[in-house]
Amino acid sequence: MTQHTAISPDECRSCVRVFDVLSDHHHSQRGKLRNADLVARLEERRQDGEPRLGDRATRVHVAHLQEHSRIGEDRRTPLPGMTVAPAQEIAPSDIWTPLDYVLTVTCRDRTCRRMLVILARSADATWGGQMGLAQLADLMGCSLRTAGTHRRHLSEDGLVRLTEQITTHASGHITRSPDRYLLLSGLITAGTAGESWEEDAARDVLAQITWWTGGTKAERQKAVWKILKRLRNGWSVADILTHVDIVPGRPVIHRLGLLESLLPGANEPRPVPAFEHVTDRAIGPVLCAAGCGRQFPHSSGVMPGKVCRVCREERTEEASSFVFAGPSSDPAF
Repeated sequence: MTQHTAISPDECRSCVRVFDVLSDHHHSQRGKLRNADLVARLEERRQDGEPRLGDRATRVHVAHLQEHSRIGEDRRTPLPGMTVAPAQEIAPSDIWTPLDYVLTVTCRDRTCRRMLVILARSADATWGGQMGLAQLADLMGCSLRTAGTHRRHLSEDGLVRLTEQITTHASGHITRSPDRYLLLSGLITAGTAGESWEEDAARDVLAQITWWTGGTKAERQKAVWKILKRLRNGWSVADILTHVDIVPGRPVIHRLGLLESLLPGANEPRPVPAFEHVTDRAIGPVLCAAGCGRQFPHSSGVMPGKVCRVCREERTEEASSFVFAGPSSDPAF
C-alpha cells in the first residue's frame, strides 16, 4: 500500500477530513462504518479544490491517524481527548505576544495545546516563566500525572524547555521552586567550529558565575573548555548563565563536577527560543515600557509592558502633587 508522507496528521488536510468524518460517526453511534461508507461520506463533504479520496487513499490516511495515536486499533474510534486540526496561519508581522505564537503551533493533541496556551498566558517578556507542575495541573483541571505526561510531550517535541529550580541550604535541607520554562520554536541552532580566540568569551562567562571562586589554574582551564564546547554548539552566553545561575547552600568543593551537571549536554544542540525565532532577536535585557531607556537587571520574571521603579515613583509624585494642590485662590475660579 502507498505510504503516507512523514508529516503530522494536523498538517495533512486529508487526514483532517477523515478524522472529522470518524468523529461525527462515533458521536452519532450509527453502528459499524465500512471503508466504502467512509469514502462515500468523504465525497459528500468534499469541497471545491479538495482531492477526491478513493478506497486505497482513505486506508492510507486512516493508518496514518492510527500510527500517530489519534484513533484506536479498530481504525474507527477517535481516542479520548485527541483532535486533528491545522494550526492557524498568522503572518510573522502579526505575532506580538506568546499567545499569538502558540496559536500557530501544531501540538500532539488538544490537551497539549491547552497547556501551551496556559504557559503562554503566564509568560514574561522573555516568552518564558515559572510554574510548578501542581499549579499547572490546577489551571488545567487535571491530575498531576496527566499534566506531567503532556508537559513531557511538549518538551520532547521541542516546544518547551524546562529548568529545575533546586536550592540546597546550609543545613542540608533541599527545597524546590516552581520549574522555569521557556517557549521554544522546535528548531535547532546550527553549531560553529569556532576559533581559538573564543576562549576569551568562555573566560568571560566563567568570570560571571557567582559561585565559582578560587580553584587552580588547571581547573579554570578545564572549565573554560567545557563552556567553550557549549558556545561552539550554538548556546549563547545568556543561555549558559541561565543554566548555571544557582545559589549553593554549602561551599562548593567539586567545582568542575557542579559546572558539568548544570551545563547543557556536551553534544546537546541548542534549541531556538520562540521569541528569537519570531522576532529575529536574541533574548536580551528588558527595557522599561515608559521609554526612559532603563533596563531591568534580570529579564526573567519581567512581564511585558512593565514600568521601572523610578518611572513609577515619578508618576506617583505627579499624581500626588495634582491631588493635594487644592483649589486655586484666584477669584476667577
